[in-house]
Amino acid sequence: MTANQPNRVEALEREVKKLEKINRVLMDRVERGMDWQGGAFSLFQAATVLEKEVQLRTAALHTTMRELKRSNDELRTAKAHADAANRAKSEFLANMSHEIRTPMNGVLGMAELLLGGELPTAQQGLVVAIQQSADALLAIINDILDFSKIEAGRLELEHIDFAVNELVAETCELLASGAARKGLSLIRRVSPELPARVIGDPHRIRQVLTNLVGNALKFTEAGSIVVEVTLGRETASEVELVFEVRDTGVGIPASALPNIFEAFRQADGSTTRRYGGTGLGLSIARELTQLHGGTIGVESEVGRGSTFRFTAVFRAFSGTGPATVARSDGRRPTPASGTAPSLRVLLAEDHAVNEQVATGFLKRMGCQVLVARDGNAAAAMASEEAIDLILMDCQMPLLDGFQATARIREDEARRGIPRRVVVALTANAMAGDRERCFAAGMDDFLSKPFRSADLEAVIAAVRSRRYALGAGRERAIEAEAGRAILDAEVIAELAQLDATGGLSFRKLVDVFRATSVALLDEIDSAAAQGGEALRHAAHALKSSSRSLGAERLASALDRIEHDCEPASAATLVALRGCYLETLTALEAAAGEGPRP
Repeated sequence: MTANQPNRVEALEREVKKLEKINRVLMDRVERGMDWQGGAFSLFQAATVLEKEVQLRTAALHTTMRELKRSNDELRTAKAHADAANRAKSEFLANMSHEIRTPMNGVLGMAELLLGGELPTAQQGLVVAIQQSADALLAIINDILDFSKIEAGRLELEHIDFAVNELVAETCELLASGAARKGLSLIRRVSPELPARVIGDPHRIRQVLTNLVGNALKFTEAGSIVVEVTLGRETASEVELVFEVRDTGVGIPASALPNIFEAFRQADGSTTRRYGGTGLGLSIARELTQLHGGTIGVESEVGRGSTFRFTAVFRAFSGTGPATVARSDGRRPTPASGTAPSLRVLLAEDHAVNEQVATGFLKRMGCQVLVARDGNAAAAMASEEAIDLILMDCQMPLLDGFQATARIREDEARRGIPRRVVVALTANAMAGDRERCFAAGMDDFLSKPFRSADLEAVIAAVRSRRYALGAGRERAIEAEAGRAILDAEVIAELAQLDATGGLSFRKLVDVFRATSVALLDEIDSAAAQGGEALRHAAHALKSSSRSLGAERLASALDRIEHDCEPASAATLVALRGCYLETLTALEAAAGEGPRP
């Protein structure tokens, strides 16, 4: 509706009132027998006058309605164009992520290979400068991508267990060299009251801490920086932690404090030129804090320093749950020491520089390397060669990494041969990319640019057989923790069911509880063989889950149904955990606590 259309509607309403007034006057004249322009005023004359007025006003009304319809059509068209623009933006971000990260992997990888060789001291300094510049550029790229994902509402949190004191220690250790170069004291204090472990997204908490401590280092020339974590509140299911970063730096003017967490804002116009930065770090920190159910704020005085304080709410850790290949803090396990047998690794990579980087890393680790330049070649070589590990680039010609992996899994099932470990090499960094890798049958992923330590940890996991059968599937189920347990719209509709007709939300939940137990048992029974029995049980439970708005559980079951391969014990544990969370949420939504 355009700006002047409400005025036109109001004008029509006034016209209707005017017609009513004319009608009353005309009827009054008829009743009193008054003359109309010198003659007798008849009912026919009154009707004629009124009819003309009605025709005029009806024509005006039709014109206005046509204009309203045209405006509504224009609004629908504009919305369609906006939706298309948003889709194009998301696709552009995904493509940009891949196209930038792929050459960045080459730059960082080649620099690391050079530093691992025998270089003169002067050349080592040059390579270190290249590596540091590439790291800085990657940090800017990550900030821009994170901001874009937040703006599009596509940034999601992981939910894994981790130790807060370890996370803080590792963050400070990472930044300690920068503090030492400036002669600053970097102090960390973690309250002994903190629980040993919590469940949340350690990567994103580390990102916020790194940003705040990095800013403190940037704006502090003398004195100290203190990182402190204390317990806010604690319940049986949740833990709130309070993080503080205090510095003795230049401080922030009072006039800049209200806007300090806005995107692209700096304390003053010269800050970017003097200290560098995108002006996105604090804005991203605020959004990540809010995603964790917390707040962030700052107290500062020019010349005396600043204190940034943020809170985050985590789920309490019960000490149970499936083991994961990756460490709970997001860093992969340290490779085992000592001499290990050589692995035969199939590297599926079409980018020449990335192929050289990965090959260099793998040969330095004592691996035999076979190279496939496209998905078709990778699937064929996996079928013909004895392979311990497949490193699969996700975007390749002829057949992409997802399709090639599916073909490899089909060949393994058809021939009855052991399942090989497939690890994705992906330059994509958008929400859902990792889940797509797991759903395709891959066991792990490495995001480009990756370092030799990341690849070495994968090699160590293969050597120690830490990749269980179908390990990617239970990790995909765990990844569903970022999705809402129940669809609020579906629950709202079900809550309106009329119990007097014999059907109510409470009764539906009771039926679901009674039937779902048997279906879960069927999934357990069919897990070892896979096949049609597993598909049927997963599909049946998925259908009833989706009918009740249990989207997280339905999505997890959908993966099992379409994968249809034997499910590991860890997959079943992850599925049971998702089911219990769903049942608890449904019981609460139905207005009663969980039943025994």
